[in-house]
Amino acid sequence: MSDEVDHDAVAWARALLVGRRASTQDIVRAYRVLAAWDPRAYALKLTRALYEHSWHAGTERLGLLEEAVAVGRSVPLTSTRDIDVFAEVLDSYQFALYEAGRRTDGFEVSEELGALSRRGSGSRYRLDVWARCLAEAGRHAEAADVCAELTAVSRQRDATAWSGELWGFVSAIAQAHAAGRTARAHEGLAEVIEVERGYVEHADASERVLLYLLMYQAWMLRTDGRMRAAVAVDRDAVAFLGRIVRAGGERKVWSGYQSTLWTTLLAASSVASERSVDGPLPPFGWSITDWSPDLRDAYCAGIAAITEATNALTGLPTVARVHRQVAVRTAVRHEWRSGTRWAQRCRPAFDDSVEVARRCHDAGAVEGSALLAQALTDRAGLAAADGRFEAALNDLTEATHLHGQ
Repeated sequence: MSDEVDHDAVAWARALLVGRRASTQDIVRAYRVLAAWDPRAYALKLTRALYEHSWHAGTERLGLLEEAVAVGRSVPLTSTRDIDVFAEVLDSYQFALYEAGRRTDGFEVSEELGALSRRGSGSRYRLDVWARCLAEAGRHAEAADVCAELTAVSRQRDATAWSGELWGFVSAIAQAHAAGRTARAHEGLAEVIEVERGYVEHADASERVLLYLLMYQAWMLRTDGRMRAAVAVDRDAVAFLGRIVRAGGERKVWSGYQSTLWTTLLAASSVASERSVDGPLPPFGWSITDWSPDLRDAYCAGIAAITEATNALTGLPTVARVHRQVAVRTAVRHEWRSGTRWAQRCRPAFDDSVEVARRCHDAGAVEGSALLAQALTDRAGLAAADGRFEAALNDLTEATHLHGQ
C-alpha cells in the first residue's frame, strides 16, 4: 500500500462504489484512488473500469485503453480470471490501435495478446486474433501454425459444435494454402467437406455451406494445377445443386452465416488479383467482420478507384480480371453492411463480370474459357445466397462445361 494515504479520498471511493448510480467516469476516478492506495487489490479493477468507460469516451477511447493496459501490465496476473480480464482489454486496445492506423503498435499488442491467451481459459480463443494479425503481416506460415493449434483445441473441446468450429478450419486451410502448404490445405478442406456432407445428409447442416465449400475446393484444386480433380468437384457441385433445385430449395431455413461464409471463401479465392495492391493484404480466410478496421475500410473504399481504373485498361483478359475483383469486393462489402437485400445490390457487378468475361471468351482469348467459368461460378454463388437456386444451377452447369473443355 502507498505510504501517503488520503483516507478521506479512500473513504469517498469506497462509498461511491457501494452506491448503484455512479457513472463509469466516477467509477474510474474511484478506482484510480484505490489503485494508488493498494495496487495489488485494485489495479486490475481499475483496468476493467477504464476499459468499460472507454466505450463511452468517444475520441478519448484510445487514451483510456492505453492507461488500462499500462495499469494491467504493472501487476502480476495470478489467476486465469485475471488473465482473461486483461486479455479482453488487450484485444480492444489492439483493435483501437489498428483503427488509428498504428499498425506496428497494434501488431505488437496482438503478439502480447497471443502469448497471454495461451495462459488463460476463456481468453484462449483470442489466439485467433494473433493468427489474423500474422496473416495481415504476410507471415502465413506462422498464421497457419497458430490456426492449426486452435483447430486442434477445437476438436478436443467439442467435436459436435461444428457450425461454430467451421470458421477456424476455414482460416487454417486458407493460411496453409497461402503459406504454400498445399497438401495440408487440400487434406484439411477434404476433411471439412466430408464432415459437412455427413451433417447435410442427416439434415443437421445447411446445404448451401456444402455447396460453397465445393466451389472453393474446385478453385483451390484448379489453382494448384489439379484440373481433373477440379472438374470432378465441379460435377459434384452441379449434381448437389441439382438436388436442391429438384427439392424446391433447402430443406431447412438456417441463420444468415451461410452468406458470410460464401463471401469469406469468395474473397479467399480472389487473392491473386489482390496481390498487386499496395500495403498489407486483408487476412483472407477470416470474415471481413474480423479484419483489422483500417484494412477493412481500405478494402471497401478501394472499390470506386478500381472501377474507375477499368476505363483506362486495355486487353479483355485484364479487364475481365479487374471486373471480377470489383464484383468480389462488392459482395464482401454489401454482405457485411447492407442488410437483407445485399445480394440484389450486388447483382449488377456480377452481371458485368460475366458479360466482360464472355466477350473475352467469344473473342478467342487463351484465358477466355477460364475467366468466363470463374465469373459464372461467382455469380452462381451469389444466386444461391439469394435463394435463386435454379439460376445458380444454370451458371454453374455452364461453368463446369467450360472447365471440362
